[in-house]
Amino acid sequence: MMLFFRILSRSFMLGVAYFMAVLSGIAMLAFSIFSWRLQFGEMDGSQPIEELVILIFASWFGLIAFFTIFFHAFTPVVLLSLICEAFSIRSLLAYILFGGLTGLFLYFSSFELIEEGALQRDGLLVLAAGFVSGFFFWLIAGRKAGSWRGSSIKRQIDES
Repeated sequence: MMLFFRILSRSFMLGVAYFMAVLSGIAMLAFSIFSWRLQFGEMDGSQPIEELVILIFASWFGLIAFFTIFFHAFTPVVLLSLICEAFSIRSLLAYILFGGLTGLFLYFSSFELIEEGALQRDGLLVLAAGFVSGFFFWLIAGRKAGSWRGSSIKRQIDES
């Protein structure tokens, strides 16, 4: 019975970690795109009303992007989480790589690539957002991967 509650609490923690990872990835993308536009003069501050409207629409599109990424990344993240939980993979590097690969997988499976410059820039932004998402997933849930079975295995070995 105790094992059931540990698995249940671990599943809840993985869900919270997934939500926060997607949220951090979207924040990274929004910050990167906004910084990119500021740096290259697409938003120069000369027309504040237009920029305010752009930021409001960007917020709505960010919300839509959050739910789109949340639902599309669910299957790959669940598979990677099951692998990490089964083999007790707790490495920060593994989670960062998994996050980056998941981001690139979503990027290449979701968009039509138009020009090579956009591919390089957008691919790097998505890869960075995936790295940030992987870090936050590790920070919340990955550090204790496989911990739900640790004490019961020790107890079974001690009882033998």
